[in-house]
Amino acid sequence: MICQAGRVVRLDERAATVAVAPVSGCSRCAEGRGCGLGLFAGLLGERTREITVPARPGLQVGQSVRLEINPSALVAASLLAYGIPLLGLLLGLASGAWLGSELRGLAAGVFGAGVGFLFTRKLENPARIRISGGG
Repeated sequence: MICQAGRVVRLDERAATVAVAPVSGCSRCAEGRGCGLGLFAGLLGERTREITVPARPGLQVGQSVRLEINPSALVAASLLAYGIPLLGLLLGLASGAWLGSELRGLAAGVFGAGVGFLFTRKLENPARIRISGGG
């Protein structure tokens, strides 16, 4: 399981919003042998992220909690987040090629990627992140 500590900032009967501190980087980054993704984090600044997850009984605003996600669920959510817009892009490009114009193909590809992106945004908690207890 991948775990991250956080604090409940909003709560209703169905969902809890948990503020999670940014992760400073992996062990390879600490050794100076990372992939370079830490450079983007430095440019964007250290800011708290908020994650909305299904609420469980007994939660209170301000409570420290631990979020858990199964690594295989993270991979599946990543495939959904990137795969569906990519599929929309490819289908759009193919339909544009069928229409016989590069400009139409490009427009259809962008439209397909946009539809795929909007579809993935409608999915609720695809990674199955859950609150497992106190932080």
